[in-house]
Amino acid sequence: MIWFFFYFLFFFFYFFFLFFFNFFFSFFFFFFNSLFSFESGFNSLGETNIFFSLHFYFLMLLFVLFDLEFFLLTIFLMTLKSFFLIFFLIFFFMFLAFFFEWFLKKLMWVF
Repeated sequence: MIWFFFYFLFFFFYFFFLFFFNFFFSFFFFFFNSLFSFESGFNSLGETNIFFSLHFYFLMLLFVLFDLEFFLLTIFLMTLKSFFLIFFLIFFFMFLAFFFEWFLKKLMWVF
């Protein structure tokens, strides 16, 4: 039990030392690009209620729905060969959703 106490004290002071060593000796450079969110293109300072298109999110949803589910269902079909009807119904609803989004003109690549 006493070894546990010594290990705990050792690691506590070790991490405490590393934290303050990093805090006092780290280099911090302020760049104007650090004000922007990562890969979003929106400025985090200033007016925040700027309207933008949701087309990117629809395309992301289509990618997740049709690409990833297609590969996961293909692997599922290869392991369970007796569930053809379930596989057919899932793909039928996927194609139905695809044509529904095509009908709503959400598949346009130009904004």
